[in-house]
Amino acid sequence: VIKVAAVNTSSSDIAIKRIKEIIEEPEIGKTYEGEVKSILNFGAFIEILPGKDGLLHISEISYQRINNVEDVMSVGDMVKVKVIDVNDDGKVRLSKKALEEAPEGYEEDKDRGRGSNRGPSRNSNRDRKGSGPRRR
Repeated sequence: VIKVAAVNTSSSDIAIKRIKEIIEEPEIGKTYEGEVKSILNFGAFIEILPGKDGLLHISEISYQRINNVEDVMSVGDMVKVKVIDVNDDGKVRLSKKALEEAPEGYEEDKDRGRGSNRGPSRNSNRDRKGSGPRRR
């Protein structure tokens, strides 16, 4: 049981909202507006709830190819994202492009889960035995 005391209704409403945010768990399919907390070469961590971050992978930022996350966002930016997965460890995967309409002619690549306009994988030649560098 939580009791909230305040000098006026607006102050108590703010306190109740904050408490609900602290105890809320990220929900798959729900949209959040969060702050970019850190940027790495593979994506950005977005705080969607107080103390709860999710990973916005570079492939989930836009339908267009992005080479550098910092080209499209900076630490401190507010970003609207959708929760696309929460794994058993509580790690949250986010998508910004899930909130956008796919460009005309865009098709998902079923093998890679990304758009077919992204080009070949860097590892496409490693499928054959012995094609990698030799080690001694």
